[in-house]
Amino acid sequence: MSSLWGLSMVKTIALAAALTAAVFSCAASANATTALFNTGVDSSGNLLTSGSVDPHWRLSGVPGVSSPYVLGSPYANLYRLWPANGPIVDQVSAWIGASLGNPTPPYPYTFTQTFYVTNPDAVWIAGYWYSDDSATLLVNGHAITYNSCCRMEAFSVPDALLKAGKNTIAVEMTWDDRHDDGVRVLFTSETGVSRSR
Repeated sequence: MSSLWGLSMVKTIALAAALTAAVFSCAASANATTALFNTGVDSSGNLLTSGSVDPHWRLSGVPGVSSPYVLGSPYANLYRLWPANGPIVDQVSAWIGASLGNPTPPYPYTFTQTFYVTNPDAVWIAGYWYSDDSATLLVNGHAITYNSCCRMEAFSVPDALLKAGKNTIAVEMTWDDRHDDGVRVLFTSETGVSRSR
């Protein structure tokens, strides 16, 4: 009798553990967003080669060009004002732009990344970004911060701007001198975010 009771207790504990794991798994899935990538990296988060196309960001506003290029030597004067491509605050990223040479296209044009959210209240997105020359960072069309000429600016995304389903984060170039123009975005906090890695 006692052995049967012990076996029953083992099964009950195992079932409870399985149910708890399932609940936490469902909660994690319900709070997830997918595919937020720093500029200038591949699907594994590795730095892309200078001159290659960034597969995660889209470019609009430039006729005939739909994807931005990764900028680095010899395509941009990184030694001048731009922090070199690679790790910054433990995040690998690179500069991207609308062209590999000068003159660059006239503004305005926009770099955009799309991601999906199940539960906006459970998501926290923050990071840093640069622009050369002036640009605006937007989420779902709402401006959240501005930048000009190579400053490292922090940003965080208010959850009120997020929505269940498809969302966009974008950098709109609002002024350029048509010489060595680009942007750089790196995400440092992504609570509730799962990447395609």
